[in-house]
Amino acid sequence: MRKILALLSLSALAIPILTGCGNGNSPTTCTANCPALLTPVSLSATDTPPSGVTVLSFQLQLTVATLNPASGRTSPVSLLPNDSGSFGTSTPVSIDATQFQAVSQFLSARNVPSTGYDSLNLTFANPRLIIYNVSDSAISGQCAIGSVCQIAPTISGSSGVSLPLSYAQPALAPDTPLSLLLDFHLNTILQSDFSLNLGATNGITVSQIPSTSSASPQLGSITGSLPSVHPALAGQSTFQFISQDNRTYTINTSSATTFNNFPVSGCSTGSLSCLVEAQNIRIQVDGISANGDLNASQVNYIQSSTQQTVEGTVIGLIPSPTNIAGAPPYSLTLLIRNNPTNNPNLLPGTVATVTFGSGIPSYSIDSDGFTIPAGLSFSNGDDFMVGQNLRMNIVSGSLTTLTGQPPSSTWSTPQSVSFQTNAVALQPSQFTATIATLNSSAQSFTFSGSTGAIFLPWPPSYLNASSATVITTAQTTYQGADTFGGLANNDVVSVDGWLFPLTTNGNAPTVAAQSIVVRTAGSL
Repeated sequence: MRKILALLSLSALAIPILTGCGNGNSPTTCTANCPALLTPVSLSATDTPPSGVTVLSFQLQLTVATLNPASGRTSPVSLLPNDSGSFGTSTPVSIDATQFQAVSQFLSARNVPSTGYDSLNLTFANPRLIIYNVSDSAISGQCAIGSVCQIAPTISGSSGVSLPLSYAQPALAPDTPLSLLLDFHLNTILQSDFSLNLGATNGITVSQIPSTSSASPQLGSITGSLPSVHPALAGQSTFQFISQDNRTYTINTSSATTFNNFPVSGCSTGSLSCLVEAQNIRIQVDGISANGDLNASQVNYIQSSTQQTVEGTVIGLIPSPTNIAGAPPYSLTLLIRNNPTNNPNLLPGTVATVTFGSGIPSYSIDSDGFTIPAGLSFSNGDDFMVGQNLRMNIVSGSLTTLTGQPPSSTWSTPQSVSFQTNAVALQPSQFTATIATLNSSAQSFTFSGSTGAIFLPWPPSYLNASSATVITTAQTTYQGADTFGGLANNDVVSVDGWLFPLTTNGNAPTVAAQSIVVRTAGSL
């Protein structure tokens, strides 16, 4: 099955020195309602998936994340705030583990007293599993061969786990980041009957990543919107941001912050002037300030306040010949991952049938400041491929009501909707595979899956592939290797990058990689 990595970076957490949560060299006593401080979570997948089954989505909610101080010190500290910003009973944080194989997801922010902590308590709820059954038999007599099925796995035993902080504890000063790495070993947690055993030995482990490590990933991305009444931006370098789970953050920008994908109208140069009230945007967080504000390396445009947009993964292409030049020859089956405006008819895990009406949609690439290598394009209806992540505008009035039932303890068909789109943007996809052949002169490699297709084993076969070529550039980042030269044949790697389809001459698909994470040596 898969191993999922989760990174919690706790800034201003010192172990085991002064009790306080001030900044600089003047810590102050802090007993309650400490200033917010970053706690991002990064998820990534590796290891062998279940035999005959492709996991399309594994969702769950983190309801409790508590640091437990060493004996005789302060009370336990919650790391998850609720909607009002207090740190008692928290608002659950939703995670789709399959979307964070080589990037990070930001969860929360918190300043904590600078004292010693010896364990981390986590509680999970509402797990949801969506699979594609490529085995030679139905699962439990309910999920047919070749079907997409959902289930709410039963959590056997406790829904919580306590993880000892047994790593070496350096003497960190207040306001010095500390990163904790959680490993979710799904091949251990997920049982043969598809129940979850969170307390399984070595099912979830925790370790420390030094804050100075060049391999330490960025602190993650967070999606949300600008307030409806936005403060004047003249002369400022900060702005207010409301996350999708209704938490408010102050975002710091600098001359190094890039503003990507914004409409050219009103945003000729990337800066704070691009921001408009109630816009939906995505922040890439790369650090925090001493007072707990988030530092942004990227501010990426998603949509205007009036446009309905959905993000998801292509899991099927249905041929639908058209006589309109440039119009897509397919309708798409899309597994919805995110709906920035939280429309209840577009819940994550919903399967959407997407058509294009009688028009020709616009095509673009959400490059987020990354330069796509020459020769790769996404510009017409022949550029779709299973496994691509896409952002789509929904034509007003075309969205149907959500049908079907939420997941339960038995296998069922996922809920579904349909809509038309008039604008499609290619986004990075996530996958894990084995390096088959390195090409050092071209700074590229080919990879292969354990069996069959890599992205999704979805018919017809010419819309998928059992191998692909990964192209790197000077902008590609690495974890587990310093550079491309640190990669080797048979390494298992997780890749985050833009997926382009097979060419007419039969060449394999191409991935422009912005991030590569080396997992292990040896094949899947």
